Amino acid sequence: DKKSRTVSFLSRGSFKGNMDSGIVRRSKSTAAAPKLVREPNDLDEMMSRRKSDNDAVIRKSDNDAPPTSPFQVGGESEDAIRRRREKRAAQRIQRVYRGHIGRMAHFFLQVGRYGEREGKRADKLREMLREAERGVAEASVTLEEREREAERQAQAASEEEGQSEHPEANKYQEAAEGLREAQEAARAALNKETAARKAQAAAEHEAEEAFSRVGEVEAGLERLRRGARRAAMAARGDGEDVLKSKH
Repeated sequence: DKKSRTVSFLSRGSFKGNMDSGIVRRSKSTAAAPKLVREPNDLDEMMSRRKSDNDAVIRKSDNDAPPTSPFQVGGESEDAIRRRREKRAAQRIQRVYRGHIGRMAHFFLQVGRYGEREGKRADKLREMLREAERGVAEASVTLEEREREAERQAQAASEEEGQSEHPEANKYQEAAEGLREAQEAARAALNKETAARKAQAAAEHEAEEAFSRVGEVEAGLERLRRGARRAAMAARGDGEDVLKSKH
């Protein structure tokens, strides 16, 4: 019948779909949708034996090959593990302290700029103080000259008896007014000098505070550096402990 002819045709190996010339038979598991099941042949047995031989050769070569280092752990040497852990610790420290160091550098830059501005301001105040001192000296000389001139004119006027309408009396009055003006100018110069000295003192005080803040920031940065070194040493110690535990 038709079924026997199909099985006989497949058993002769003339079916092109059967690439390894195996025997193909109809499965009996499902009657509605029959399946073709290939039985193992000589080619499968040969491939299985070859795989077993290759596995044996690989195992023998693995057993005969000596380790590259007396501390070889899982195919990786102790130096490689230590370098890898140190690199990981350095990356961790870099991630942790990158922001702190960046902020410290920015703060130092700002402090430097502030110090430069305060230095220029202090120089300007010193120049103002020198100008005020020169003004005070000039006002003092002018005041002394006017005082001497007023005394001379007053003495000359007093020698004139009963001459209230005499022109020397007017000169004496002008000399007295000049003396008062000179005194007012001297007081203004003194006030200007006092203000300049106060401004200089304030600038010096601000500069001292800025320098003290710089010292505090440097101390904080040094603490951060010590913390980073301690973290690196701790990470290195952890790596060595892991290696010792593996040994």
